[in-house]
Amino acid sequence: MAGIAIRSSELSAALARAGFTVSLFAPSIDVDSYPAPPNVDLNAFHSEINETTFADFDVLVVQGHVGEAVLKWADAIPVVVDLYDPYLIENAYYHEALGTDVFESDFSSWQALLANGDFFLCANEQQKLFYSGLLVANRRIGPAMLNEDPTLSSLIGIVPFGVPTDVAPYQPCLPERADNRQRVLFGGLYDWYDPLTLLQALDGPEFENVEVIFVRNPNPDTTPQTLIREVEAWFVERQWDQARYRVIDWVPYERRYDLLRDVDVLVATHAQSLETDLSFRTRFLDAMRIGCPVICSEGGGISQLIATYGNGLVVAPNDVNALRQALEHTLSPQKKRSGDSQVQQFIADHVWDSVIAPLVTFCSEPKKYNRGMRPKVSPLVKESESVAVRFSVVLPTYNRMDILPEVLDALEKQHNAPPFEVIIVNDGSTDGTKDW
Repeated sequence: MAGIAIRSSELSAALARAGFTVSLFAPSIDVDSYPAPPNVDLNAFHSEINETTFADFDVLVVQGHVGEAVLKWADAIPVVVDLYDPYLIENAYYHEALGTDVFESDFSSWQALLANGDFFLCANEQQKLFYSGLLVANRRIGPAMLNEDPTLSSLIGIVPFGVPTDVAPYQPCLPERADNRQRVLFGGLYDWYDPLTLLQALDGPEFENVEVIFVRNPNPDTTPQTLIREVEAWFVERQWDQARYRVIDWVPYERRYDLLRDVDVLVATHAQSLETDLSFRTRFLDAMRIGCPVICSEGGGISQLIATYGNGLVVAPNDVNALRQALEHTLSPQKKRSGDSQVQQFIADHVWDSVIAPLVTFCSEPKKYNRGMRPKVSPLVKESESVAVRFSVVLPTYNRMDILPEVLDALEKQHNAPPFEVIIVNDGSTDGTKDW
């Protein structure tokens, strides 16, 4: 399991502990290969989903492109859209390798989710501001909602990744250390990270006894491997001894704490970017859960967490000297792992059963979005300024509230359309069309 699957699994388990009856659906998996979370019904679904697939549920929690597919069959069911992963921004880094189609597909998916979700989850305050802006642009937030709910807590809940209350007993994950080498874990290499600043910081005689560890991506066919090739080329160019670096395979989720106990510090450096501001790097939460020292670049929610709990160091982006000093301090013999009080306070604030509180609140009293709250916007072109040619779009309708809002949204979202008017001819509908 990787990010979204891990989060879905943990959220479903936490909701089950909160007293809900939970079914977890994943596309095209072998159910027997994945242990279901406790008290959760695990299901695979393929292309055959329809209006009956989710008919028995009171709430749907969805994310990503799968969520867009589910929305087509969820007109009457309240939908929670999980936006913890800003993949629209992340995947933009791959445009040179994958082209612009990926961004266009992601953007289309986000538009559908933002337009049709009833409640939204995000990971931190930075994401809440970002998604609030998108929802304003999507006409989901306007004067009526801001007056009724100034904090938008009824629309957006901050639900970050959590940590477990208990951790399995330690079992070594890496081979025994040679010559008492110290270990620095960087982890996965994605194109928005900056591993070269770390390598430059370690490129000196004072760190010859330090081994840096990277993790291969488990899905190389769909995730470009630009950075790992650059890192491997750097090792060759600088003629690093193979004892100074290690590239390992993806560690199973249940062994992540064993890997963190096998290293002396977790480091993930990055440049300044929108992705950094929006990110919430979950590997740091796992490290902080067990008191593993951490070092990261300034920016984003994780650097704020480190400042709050004091169990790591934050350095300026691209600052080799500052990172070198942070490594010297963290790897010194006198430096110990975070004290138990720091760890316990962090756990108390970030266990899954606590962080899902906004989701539990919504699921306890789910409700569909009131489309009457959508703000009305005056035409950009005034009557006196309109061009000579105008268009009238005539929509005869009879009991089609399932599709009428979608048609109007599509008309409204056209780019560079000439001035036009919409005339709806209601042929005696009995499904609330007139009121709407």
